[in-house]
Amino acid sequence: IPTDATNYNLMGLDPNGTYSFDIRIKDASTNAVVYSTENNDNPITAKVNPDGTISRTRLNLYNLDVNKTYIVEEVLPSGSCFELNRIERGTGDSMNVSKVGNNYQFTIGKNIDSSEVINIVNDVSLKPVTLSVQKEVTGEDGVYTSHGWNKNDTFTFNLKLTNKNNSADVHTATVTNKQAATFAGLYPGTYILEETGLDSFWVMNSISQISAVSGITLNKVNDKYEITIANTVAKNQTYSVKVSNELIAQTTGITIRKAINGSAEDFEKIGLDPNGEYKFSISLKGTVNNKQYDVNGIISNKSDLVISDLPVGSYIIEEGNSMFFEFVNMTATGTNTNITFTKQGDNYILTVGPNLTGNENVVITVTNTPIPDTHYNEEDN
Repeated sequence: IPTDATNYNLMGLDPNGTYSFDIRIKDASTNAVVYSTENNDNPITAKVNPDGTISRTRLNLYNLDVNKTYIVEEVLPSGSCFELNRIERGTGDSMNVSKVGNNYQFTIGKNIDSSEVINIVNDVSLKPVTLSVQKEVTGEDGVYTSHGWNKNDTFTFNLKLTNKNNSADVHTATVTNKQAATFAGLYPGTYILEETGLDSFWVMNSISQISAVSGITLNKVNDKYEITIANTVAKNQTYSVKVSNELIAQTTGITIRKAINGSAEDFEKIGLDPNGEYKFSISLKGTVNNKQYDVNGIISNKSDLVISDLPVGSYIIEEGNSMFFEFVNMTATGTNTNITFTKQGDNYILTVGPNLTGNENVVITVTNTPIPDTHYNEEDN
């Protein structure tokens, strides 16, 4: 077996471990098994010592016929971390070893003695795995439209794959909903698969296995998705997973504020305290993704109404009637090309467009003034 530790480490093996190998001897003429370590649970072993030498046990064969040809086979289990390099004659000159087809054969010579040795040479079997990552995007068609997109558009996401036990072993790639990403050359270990730089309007819902591969598992551990590759995996394997993202509606927050224009004398004329708090009903109504979206609330000259997570869409803002104050107008600050506020006829319309930054600070001020020739009394309270 190899003495260099490099490939042992790649495959998660102990470079100084003891490894066992089963051997079969067959009659070349009949293919009948004449001896097998599998039958007596007595495999030969090999171990690389720290000084680079190899300690090993031998299989001693007796009662083999002179001038008879035998086949020697090494029996490697499925998923073995070793592979056969060659079988050759070691010491002695009365026995030849040759490869015939896929078989290694030897013939016992007449002058054979105890010095005749057959060497079986193994390599560490490097079995890098390829990880294929596919992308799925979900969400209502109307949500895509609200962003100014089509569900059939191409969306690109950034992936990062990190070896859990070696933070310096990091792989990156981009994936789209139309083109899978590939991570090649992955050796046994546990890897964390995640998305990076994900925009706030995309939610990563899950990572799921597409098809099973023996020796590879996918698990969710503390909100992280871990892919574990065992060193028993077969060669030339590709493991496929699907990352599913949902598009959610872009939202913004707005503040609706009350302003009352009027002097202290205007308030006193109608029997109201200039420093009092006066409340008004307010409504915001619109349609989002073909569904009615209504907000009803109360504002006052001392308390704003804050609407959080307002989706992309168009909304009519209306104030309810007041007995003592008449409506003057509505104005807005903080609007931009993505958020507009206009008056159309008698309606004040707030339009929230796509491509929001998340830093919008729109304030809509509803202005009233005291109504002359009215007077407040306790019965009006």
